[in-house]
Amino acid sequence: MTDYDIVFKVLLLGENSVKKKLINIIFPETINSPPTITLGIDFYSKEINYEGKEIKMMIWNPIRADRFYIRLSQFLKDSHGVIITCDGIDSKFLHKLSEWNQIIRQYAGEIPIILIRLEKKHDNSQRENKEDIIPLVKNYITDYIEILISEIEEKNHFIREMVKIILNYHTDA
Repeated sequence: MTDYDIVFKVLLLGENSVKKKLINIIFPETINSPPTITLGIDFYSKEINYEGKEIKMMIWNPIRADRFYIRLSQFLKDSHGVIITCDGIDSKFLHKLSEWNQIIRQYAGEIPIILIRLEKKHDNSQRENKEDIIPLVKNYITDYIEILISEIEEKNHFIREMVKIILNYHTDA
């Protein structure tokens, strides 16, 4: 059994297809795994050494079915952060982001909310600029990470960035 210096519980919200891509990036061993039967949530964990500390990040991924989203308040209990995934920003997503923000603040308080946008590689004329997105979402999140699907080999950097954001947030609070 490994002793950890820090254990984080992080809730994963967003579009199911985008959450699945993110899970496959962080946990490539799950790509061909059969689905597990759960009570409305899938659990994943990732261990990382960050600045000499052994950290375990537990990711809770609620199943999108409405009957399980009713339990979102329970899933948020004792969370250290929330990751919200998307592949594009539109008015429907902004409305949902606002709803999630209210629920998170009500049941988990002031924890970091990290928006992760997974993006397919395409020409720059169609690309949403980070500078255009930040003003739209800044009232609902604490940090923004953009990942090009073509850059999945950078997953360790991405995971370290998430750990850094959550650690800094709880150290500064």
